[in-house]
Amino acid sequence: MVRRVFSSFILALVLLFLVVSSAWAIANPTNTNIGDSFVFRNVLVSGDQLFFVRYNINYGSVPSESATIAFQMAIYDTDGVTLLFVRPVNYYLENIISIYLTPAQALTWNATYLVRIQGSPALFPVLTEGINRATVTLNAGNYREGGDLGEVMIAQATILQEDWGLTILTAADLLNATGATYFIKAVPGLNTMVPDIFQTTSYTYPEPSKVGNQTYINQTLLHVGPNLTNAIVGVAAIFGASEGGAGFWMACIGGMLLGGIVYAATKRPDWSVAFVVVGLGVIGLAGVGTQTFIAFLWVVLALGVLFGLLWIGRNLPF
Repeated sequence: MVRRVFSSFILALVLLFLVVSSAWAIANPTNTNIGDSFVFRNVLVSGDQLFFVRYNINYGSVPSESATIAFQMAIYDTDGVTLLFVRPVNYYLENIISIYLTPAQALTWNATYLVRIQGSPALFPVLTEGINRATVTLNAGNYREGGDLGEVMIAQATILQEDWGLTILTAADLLNATGATYFIKAVPGLNTMVPDIFQTTSYTYPEPSKVGNQTYINQTLLHVGPNLTNAIVGVAAIFGASEGGAGFWMACIGGMLLGGIVYAATKRPDWSVAFVVVGLGVIGLAGVGTQTFIAFLWVVLALGVLFGLLWIGRNLPF
């Protein structure tokens, strides 16, 4: 009975890894770039800030994954490493996005922060500038007063209207209903900030941006020694895989080998499964493959489901 359960679990685990790893797979865009980037202040209340970007995530064939899952706008501190604020983009290809900061969240004016359009680390373990990431280092020319917001938004709408081949402006250079839909989705509350640039006006208020960071990712990657990192990079190059994907599969193979050694020594499948789970957890915390710790959580979930099914099967009266 125990051997059948163990065999079934291993089969389920392999299938789970195949499904999960395929869910992480997403092709890189041809290129990613930022057309314009601005920071405005005093747009809704005194002391607030609005970071705005017109970007292009250039795919020849748009992925089935939602852009809100795959890509994000991010604001990094002047060190280029510390993530301060992040927000998912709405669309692939050429479009616009923004991050609104309340006066309490506002950053140092005219500082050289980095604004990025980048792939989500969960789907893109390796971020390459110009391919799945684009970066602008802000300077004094990017910073504008709130009074310039309306003029700049109409200028951006003019660029998009020409590039899209879609009418989003009226003859009087106001955002029509279609243009309003795109711009308010990219800049929540824009119709309250500059109501005069809209053909029709309604009022909404933006939600303050959520603070994000990469503390866990940075810490785990630091745990991987240089020799192991070089081995992962080498395996990835041989098989044409990403560094994160190669680390993930090497971790899986290592976990299975550990489980096999334990089973050979003890003839205890329960101990073997326990060591596989613990091994994946330790390898994930060490930073071998950015997806490995997520895989460990999936294994724990699968074990919980399996335990529940066995318990129900043994305790049902029929």
